[in-house]
Amino acid sequence: MKKRSEKYFKIIDSAIREFADKGYEAASTNNIAKIANVSKGLIFKYFGNKENLYIESLIRAIEIVKDEFENFLSNSNKEDFFILLKEWSLRKIQIFHKNPVLSKFLLTILDIPEELFKKIQFIYEDSLEISASKLFDSFLKLPIRDDLPKEKVFDFLMILFQSIGNKYIREFYKHSDRFLEKKEELLNDFDLYLEIIKNGILSKTNFKNS
Repeated sequence: MKKRSEKYFKIIDSAIREFADKGYEAASTNNIAKIANVSKGLIFKYFGNKENLYIESLIRAIEIVKDEFENFLSNSNKEDFFILLKEWSLRKIQIFHKNPVLSKFLLTILDIPEELFKKIQFIYEDSLEISASKLFDSFLKLPIRDDLPKEKVFDFLMILFQSIGNKYIREFYKHSDRFLEKKEELLNDFDLYLEIIKNGILSKTNFKNS
């Protein structure tokens, strides 16, 4: 069982590299077998086909990010929800900066067949939901307006920061060497986004409700 487990995860790691390098359509199970130093037959014994291998690889990649998130929360002494969001967004960018293969692989979900996307969508969404639930307690401490539904506000903030983080991940996975030189600019950007969220975009002196 130990030997099988080692080969299983070796195939997964090799598949992540191949999918990241070639994309789903062009990725070859022959190359994956060569990288993992296993027979192609063993790949099909474990996974059945390339689609299942991709799905299992995605689950593995998401687990890596979730583990990083758990470590981040357990080591953070910040209680302010916005600071937590900011620091996690930066931490996630750092993770992908240090592991560009993981970053490139996760981005392959943007260019996979529609039927496959439908199959993996719930996996991706479930992972976001689990991470979000761990931040919700901190969010509830914010002085949210009484006339706004807290769950909707929380969903909006999570979607917003997920999009912001993904924007920078796309930028730096092609130019990972630029991350350190632009880190200060990123911090300023996040501070501006937080300012917009907290105070809005409209001038209070000129804006009138219709």
